Amino acid sequence: MYTNSDDYADNATTTGVVAVGSQVTGNIELVQDSDWFKVKLIAGTTYIFELTGSSAGGGTLASPYLTLYDSSNYHSFVRSGYNGGTGGSPLFSYTPTISGDYFLKADAFSDASTGTYTLKASAAGASADDYAD
Repeated sequence: MYTNSDDYADNATTTGVVAVGSQVTGNIELVQDSDWFKVKLIAGTTYIFELTGSSAGGGTLASPYLTLYDSSNYHSFVRSGYNGGTGGSPLFSYTPTISGDYFLKADAFSDASTGTYTLKASAAGASADDYAD
């Protein structure tokens, strides 16, 4: 009997969680696999997400791809990225208008490769105000 060992589910039932200010690692075990991670976001705060693979030293996954889904029905695409980060890794920022649970989907571009990766989530730093109001 064949069994597939998957580290994280590919939907909102995932046990994967990434806290803002931290990173997690995962593995795309099969072509067309994806891993989902829950992340709690606060409205009005800008967050930065990056998925690194082989080109950025974050794992062995070639052509990582990252997608963010909203908290209302877990299927509404919010933002995705293929490049912009270290070594061409997916990197993007997002400022939610509603606080709650969101989901980051880590996979390979065109579902065409397998390998390990690192997913990072951080809050963007507040810029200093040069003059008081």
